[in-house]
Formats: sequence, C-alpha cells, structure tokens
Amino acid sequence: MKDSQNPVLLSLGGNLGDVASEFERATAELERNGFRILKRSRLFRSRAMGCEDGAPDFLNCSILGIWEKSLLRLLEVIHRIEVECGRPADHPHWVSRTLDIDIITAGTLEQKTPELTIPHPELANRDFVLIPSAEIAPDMNIPGVSMSFSELLLKRKKKNDTLNKKETSK
Repeated sequence: MKDSQNPVLLSLGGNLGDVASEFERATAELERNGFRILKRSRLFRSRAMGCEDGAPDFLNCSILGIWEKSLLRLLEVIHRIEVECGRPADHPHWVSRTLDIDIITAGTLEQKTPELTIPHPELANRDFVLIPSAEIAPDMNIPGVSMSFSELLLKRKKKNDTLNKKETSK
C-alpha cells in the first residue's frame, strides 16, 4: 500500500524497563524511516494479558500516521526498532517485553497474508488497543467491522457491563 490518503494506525505496548522512553525512541525511529506522525494518544495502563504470573502492567498508546511505502517494509522497520529497543527477535509471543508495535489498520485495506493481517485480527477484543485508538481516531471506520473505534469501544463496554451485572446477580 502506497496511498498517502490512507492513514496507518499503530499500537505500542511494553512493560519492562523505561517504557515511556522506549516509546519516544521508537517514535523517533519511525519518523526517521519515513512514518509521518499525525496524532499520538496519551499513555494508558493495562494489565498484562497472557503473560507470566506477576508480570508488571503494560503501558500502551496508539499512533496515527502516513506511510507511503509498502506495509511489509513498515513491518521490517518495526521489527528492527523492537530489536533495537531490547526485544529479542525470537522472543515468545505471550511474555513481558520492552516494546511491542502492531500495525492495527491501514486506511480501508483488508489483507491477510502469512506475514501480516490488516486490520489486526484481535483489535476488537483488546481494550488496550481500542481506548488509545478511540482517543486519536474516534470516527475512523475499521475495515471489515463496519464500526468506528469509538463505536466498537462503546459496544465492548456495554457487553462487559452486561456480563458484570450477570456475575453480581449470581
């Protein structure tokens, strides 16, 4: 994808070391490689999902920007940045980490390849992605979901509220 009219949304997360500094370092490196940042969310804290017991909370944020090269090239840049920030190239999937960067959406693109699925297949289930994304792109429509980030977040909140009410009434 090389269409500069299609903004790319990234999600950053980490729970080891000075995560805020790693986010700054990663953001600067993304910009040096041609990712033009339009908006960046505040930092949000979330519980470690799927990590080892007692893992520290994660910090998360979203970045909206323009990338005019291929998404596979962006993925290469992201993997290099993660390694430079202390994440081993071969680290297991569900463990604590200094930095994790995911491509969440890329305009209206829907793609599924062995290397990359757009939009991110789990974004609708991850408040740590939805909350910061809704802060900077509330009305951005998510391809294949036919909802915006704010609509999807509201739907998840209502579902969770309903589940919580059922649990407390038992």
